[in-house]
Amino acid sequence: MNKNKEIKVKGESPIGTIVSVQGPVVKIACSTLPPLHQALSVNVGKDTYILEAYQYVDQEHVRAIALHRSSGLRRGLEVFDLRTPLHVPVTPHCLGRLLNVFGEPLDGKAPLETNDYFDAGD
Repeated sequence: MNKNKEIKVKGESPIGTIVSVQGPVVKIACSTLPPLHQALSVNVGKDTYILEAYQYVDQEHVRAIALHRSSGLRRGLEVFDLRTPLHVPVTPHCLGRLLNVFGEPLDGKAPLETNDYFDAGD
């Protein structure tokens, strides 16, 4: 989970709300279904959880996989579409760095500055 970093697409309304959480599997009722493998976010206080749209249940529900621990997630929380698939930074500056799966530094150094990303689903 991203601490103190609220992710929300500016000016966007939520695409749905959480219906159930069973371990890392989150069922979401959506007004508009996101594409599969799309990155989604849920804000809980100052924490942001990243989900990946995984499976359509029907025309109004999608199952997503939580990419963090799911203990803070609960029914009724709003879900936002990040409008991009999961991706990681691609730059020579990654060499010798310790990064998490989202490309965020774990080594205490400054964040990577790049506009080049590789879609994790490719």
